[in-house]
Amino acid sequence: MPVADFARRTYVGSMVISLERLASPRRILAVCAAVVLATILTACGSGKSGMQEAKERGEITLSRSETAVVVENRAGRPALNVRITIDAGDAGLFFAVLPTMETAERRSIPFQMFRTEDGSLFSAANGVPKEVRLEGKDTLNNDYAVTMPWERGR
Repeated sequence: MPVADFARRTYVGSMVISLERLASPRRILAVCAAVVLATILTACGSGKSGMQEAKERGEITLSRSETAVVVENRAGRPALNVRITIDAGDAGLFFAVLPTMETAERRSIPFQMFRTEDGSLFSAANGVPKEVRLEGKDTLNNDYAVTMPWERGR
């Protein structure tokens, strides 16, 4: 009757497998190389740069006319809690909030809709504002932030 040599062999069902053959240095090296290669390809191959993601998800644009701030949702999905701020320097910060904006929607927000936290109305005649800022999120919780300098003569 054969006696099992457990130091050198292992029994799997009715097969005898040599441990030297199962864990040979060549096999260990091949498995490690495959794991390292898979890790590198996963990290580099599927990852996208921030610029590529921004192009794919679209954007929310900001512009200004003579009497209003114009906001357009090009994000490809509805936007939520879009907050537009006019920084009027010493006069303060004036806000307008759009609770929702549908996909591809364009809104013109008149200057008289902008107010400070204490309720004062914005007037372009009171001074020259510095910039207009927009902050918002889309339905997938992606953040959007746009800053536009206030150009004179517009």
